[in-house]
Amino acid sequence: ETKENINTSFQFPLFSVKDSEVEKEIQEIDLDNLTPIEALNKISLWKKKL
Repeated sequence: ETKENINTSFQFPLFSVKDSEVEKEIQEIDLDNLTPIEALNKISLWKKKL
């Protein structure tokens, strides 16, 4: 490809997107130490928050 074919433009998003509380909890959860019932309870809580 030549330099002419490479798109180097960048556009900032109109609104800044922050992770929701549920997304943060999902990213931080320790799946290896979660029992099946704890996992089901977490999913139930997340559904209520959404």
